Amino acid sequence: MKCWSATGWSSRALLLGSVLGTILLAGCGGDEDGKGDAAATDAVVDGTDDDAADSGAADAGSDGKTEGTLKWIAFAPPVDGKMTDGAALGAAGEGYLLTAEDGGLVRLLPTGPQVITVPGVGTTDLRAVYVDATGEAWIAGDASILVQGKGSEWQVRAEIPPSPVTRFRAIDGDGDVVWAVGDDARAYRKAGDAVFAAEDVTVTDGEAIGSGGNFVSVQVVGDAVWIAVDKGATSAGLALEKTAAGWKSYPLDTAPRALWRGADGATWVVGGTVEPYVARLQAGAFVKMDGLQWSLGFTAVDGTGADDVVLGALKGQIRSWDGKAFAVVLPKAPPGTVNPFAQPSGDIAAFARAAVDDWLVVTPFYVYRYAVQP
Repeated sequence: MKCWSATGWSSRALLLGSVLGTILLAGCGGDEDGKGDAAATDAVVDGTDDDAADSGAADAGSDGKTEGTLKWIAFAPPVDGKMTDGAALGAAGEGYLLTAEDGGLVRLLPTGPQVITVPGVGTTDLRAVYVDATGEAWIAGDASILVQGKGSEWQVRAEIPPSPVTRFRAIDGDGDVVWAVGDDARAYRKAGDAVFAAEDVTVTDGEAIGSGGNFVSVQVVGDAVWIAVDKGATSAGLALEKTAAGWKSYPLDTAPRALWRGADGATWVVGGTVEPYVARLQAGAFVKMDGLQWSLGFTAVDGTGADDVVLGALKGQIRSWDGKAFAVVLPKAPPGTVNPFAQPSGDIAAFARAAVDDWLVVTPFYVYRYAVQP
């Protein structure tokens, strides 16, 4: 998924949430399957105004924003499987596209959710989505599935070989250049009207991928392409950078779950399970970050630049980085709500962003949206 706005995650997110930068939050949040806080969110899952967190009047008038109130709402989209990723369909107000296991694909429109059925997908797990500036969506999933679509026209791309089967983990692009990556260090690329073709990702500078390596994340920013590698049995990983001379690898202390690359060159990786792992590229190496105030792994990362990064973790934890320090971000529940959600229920799967005042936090069973509401 891509961020569409060049403005900050941190400033707006910290304004709307409760910032508890000195409080340790270990132990709170949903249980491991993401359902532990379902009862706590029952009062807020239908997305009505009564269920929204009012954070004050939205800017309006001279900046052209819609009049209303900036609010957090939480709701459960109509999918059978766990949600896996999300992407904005364009500017603020145009909606979002969500992927899920069991073939789940939902378009969140201003008029309500719309389930999309793609012929040939069935119950295949869909794991990642990229939407380009024209609204064309590219979706990657298990069983060598790559889907292309927009509006009411959706199709499975036929050029991916059915054997060996590729379990795609991630997809990203810039303009009409799209990369899809997955298990067994497989990568496919297309540009323009061409079909997807397999890419040779062989490291020419640095540690080799080795056997058992899986590509778990990809970022495409202009000519830059970065891939995160889980090395499997070694419990370590690599970040790969495509250069003019080939592929360069950077060693990672822990197997990564996600990688993010900003237009300004900022590059972060996150991972870990029983211990957190967050690292950023500094002086040619990935340096582990401290001060996270969390004891478990991180699962998602996004941002707009070096001083504006947001991180998602196990059990619903969210952290923001302003270039100097991390802060805790808590989506704020409505005053007086019984069992208010102090944070999302379940592990953070992804972030999606349409504008500074319109963004989405995706978890397996709920999405949490911050947007202008009447």
